[in-house]
Amino acid sequence: MWGSRVGVVTILCALGSSDARAQDAESGQWGAGLRIGTMIIPGRYPALFPDRIGNYDFVDEGPDAGDPDSAEPDRDLDPETGEPLFTSLDKVGPDFRLAAESFYGFDDANRLGLGAGGAFGTGYSELWFTVGYGRVLHARNALNLVGGLETGFGSFRLTGTDEDETLRVPYFPIHVTFGAELLNGGNQTYGLGLLLGTKVPSRHEYTDLEGQEQQVKSAVNFANYFFLGIEAKALFGRFRE
Repeated sequence: MWGSRVGVVTILCALGSSDARAQDAESGQWGAGLRIGTMIIPGRYPALFPDRIGNYDFVDEGPDAGDPDSAEPDRDLDPETGEPLFTSLDKVGPDFRLAAESFYGFDDANRLGLGAGGAFGTGYSELWFTVGYGRVLHARNALNLVGGLETGFGSFRLTGTDEDETLRVPYFPIHVTFGAELLNGGNQTYGLGLLLGTKVPSRHEYTDLEGQEQQVKSAVNFANYFFLGIEAKALFGRFRE
């Protein structure tokens, strides 16, 4: 008798647990789609070049090491003309950012995301891969307000007007995102938001005007690469109704 009752209770508990898992699985949110955007601050990127490039200071001694009587005594001189040398790298103005994005929602508020993309501008190219955490801060009717953090790895390249001069920077991105999502029928969402970020360089691979590789180091190079961007996105998947 007791054995039969225990068996019935066990079956009911198992059915209840299976039903709960099914409901949890059904309520899990996910999405995949595209993000497009551009940097709006600074107007030209990066805000600053590393000091050695900006000051073009690579020769330590000798007649080409600079003019001590000039306003920039450490700026290298052209060995042929004796004139000061300036980098031919130019800061990028308008750029276009395009990325693929996906996320899985553990519940209605918390998301784990993956992304990969690139950016392009005059003399500028960039590729990156990110992982991130997102949280729905406010959800009402068809509107979500979402914030998030992203990191990963990437690389950007600047090419100067001089054919020999290039700068390639492998880096680790740090992004803070905030935006609004408009839900459409539970399987589509469209969003607009802000992206605040910087790049923490792992190294600077710089080739100067003479085609020579130079060492470029600075403890605060990440401060040169802060930016604010605006992005739009379209995702398809399963969202709250």
